Amino acid sequence: MNLILRRQIEMRPSETILGAKKEFFILYCQVDLTSHERELLLKYNIGDLLLLEENIRESELINIKISKITEGIKLEYSNLLSMLVGEEIIKKASIKLKRIMESLGKVGVEELIDVL
Repeated sequence: MNLILRRQIEMRPSETILGAKKEFFILYCQVDLTSHERELLLKYNIGDLLLLEENIRESELINIKISKITEGIKLEYSNLLSMLVGEEIIKKASIKLKRIMESLGKVGVEELIDVL
């Protein structure tokens, strides 16, 4: 499993000042699954599982489902710091997905864990 991140800056016309342009920070992210992980995803039908739900601002909530992050997500931010916060949220969701896939790979397998 790999997390692919791509960052871009787009200049768009300002909605408040005629003729002015405003920067928008774009974060594209996608988790690239191995063939085995893709098989587990289909076998256990977990695409709609909510990996993470976090507020990045008072008015903005990010919901990340497995199907969404494996297909690819495009997130837009008005500033660089917000994009960095969003990036950390995506990384956290990806780590959680990796743990889920590792657990699913062990279904039906006995595991001995030394606790001390």
